[in-house]
Amino acid sequence: MLRRFSIAALALSALTSAAHAQADACASATAVTNGTFTGNTTSFTSDGGSICQPTSRDAWYKYVAPANPVLVQLDTCGSVMDTVLSIHSGCPGMNNNMLNCDDDGAGCGTGARIRFFPAANSTTYIRVCGISNSFGAYTLHVQELVGPPDIHVANISEVQQTGRLGSEVAILTDSPICNIGLSPLDWSGTPIGTAPKNIMNMYRLKDNRLTQIGASWAKHSNNTSQDDWCGFGCAAWTNTQKLGPGCSDTYEVSINNRPLKYAPRAEINPWTGAFDQSTSFINGLIPANDDVERRLRILDADLNPATNAGAIYFSETRATSFQDANHMDSLAHRRVNISGSPGGTWTTALTGATINGHILQSWTGASTVTIPQTPVDDGRCIVGVKATLISPGVYRFEYAVYNHDMNRAVRSFTVPVGSATTITNIGSFAPRHIGEPGNSNAWTSARTGNDLTWQTNAHEATLNSNPIRWGMLYNFWFDATIAAPVASTVTLGMYFPGAPATQSGTLLAPWAPPVACPADLDNGSGNGTPDGGVDISDLLYFLNQFEAGSSNADLDNGSGTGTPDGGVDISDLLYFLVRFEAGC
Repeated sequence: MLRRFSIAALALSALTSAAHAQADACASATAVTNGTFTGNTTSFTSDGGSICQPTSRDAWYKYVAPANPVLVQLDTCGSVMDTVLSIHSGCPGMNNNMLNCDDDGAGCGTGARIRFFPAANSTTYIRVCGISNSFGAYTLHVQELVGPPDIHVANISEVQQTGRLGSEVAILTDSPICNIGLSPLDWSGTPIGTAPKNIMNMYRLKDNRLTQIGASWAKHSNNTSQDDWCGFGCAAWTNTQKLGPGCSDTYEVSINNRPLKYAPRAEINPWTGAFDQSTSFINGLIPANDDVERRLRILDADLNPATNAGAIYFSETRATSFQDANHMDSLAHRRVNISGSPGGTWTTALTGATINGHILQSWTGASTVTIPQTPVDDGRCIVGVKATLISPGVYRFEYAVYNHDMNRAVRSFTVPVGSATTITNIGSFAPRHIGEPGNSNAWTSARTGNDLTWQTNAHEATLNSNPIRWGMLYNFWFDATIAAPVASTVTLGMYFPGAPATQSGTLLAPWAPPVACPADLDNGSGNGTPDGGVDISDLLYFLNQFEAGSSNADLDNGSGTGTPDGGVDISDLLYFLVRFEAGC
């Protein structure tokens, strides 16, 4: 037993030594895979160079890619020495065969980081050295990373008016799209059409109402660059048909101002990213009729400072792809200051930080709910509300329904208001979406029982109504005479057929249905009609039903959970008496 232990210990010792071996020369580089490797270049010589650090004492490793390669991340976070990393395709490792290098790019002080996507069965040589001919101890981490692509919209840095047609203008932003996932993102343009599509929106926040005032068609991508705009470390792909992990591709305003590359949003399923190139409008290469068609078009009236005093504006850009792992970070918005006068050229200036995520995040004072919370076979909407006290006992409710990626669309919106609540100033607003199927007509409203509902037409074979499609935000509002808003259930009705027909979430409203009281059985009439209170009439009613063995007295199966069991016995009596004594 002792001998076997000693042999195992020696084997472990040898394995540990091999794992931490370091080589002074590129030709004798130590092979590495996943793991942490430490070393010291103090006694080493210079055996290579890179544009990040030419001559310097260096240590060499090599990574041999498998037949099915994955993303590889190298970093020297935690090193004592101020390190520089470079990777090379051969030895000696010099500028002419350098694949990438980095100094202080890891987000960990003086450490370095490189991500790369190796070719199958290829060998990549890794050089570790110190900055400015320094030397000392280092730590090299090697990680093989596996995961899907993930679109992330980064910092919006450009916005400007690009055209005018009468009383409306086109105001476009750039589209900084990054792949923060761990696999290449498909970027195949025409005629395949699997590359990401980009849309732009404009919003105005005025008098507590967040309104969408502009919506573009979907801009189709075609070929990509391999930049590092997001700062995640670009593992560049070898051609323009994929965006490498960590890489970025930014479409400037001048590129986004090419109408031949636009097609209706309705051609795209925002949940799956499905798109049929063969039937797309984009195949026709039809020239635009003017300088605003298909672009983000906005009316002068929605920007006029004379009628929009104090308004705040936001510009938004968003990308969608069939490979996108997380739809919630695939859009971003940024505040834009707009000045000028109708008929002229509006001056635009970005201000503040870019906010990654949906626009309701910037609706100050509002609360939101995602419906449904966890999508299964379709997307979700974000619904927001802001309830403001406008006079003693009167609240104004402002709701915004934003369809993030729900392909079935929304045809109705219901808020519980209570049958006795005084409701006035009911209204709604639907933004323009010119050229898309359907129309932009306002929804109708009706009050039935305890609910206030807005809606457009039910599903039509040929769309001639105005459901809330993806990437669009609609407004609904009213004034209510109440003591205070309460948490209640708001409901969205789906437009396209399928199940479920409705989906709900909890949000502030004027009224919520009262919680059922098990002991509130009768109002004294003997008809089993609750009255909102518990008194002797409820006791008499229960005892009468219990003695008769009526199903009305079947309240519990003995579990204490209020679950009927099809019979009447002592458990039902005990359940009632406990609730009666508690007053409910």
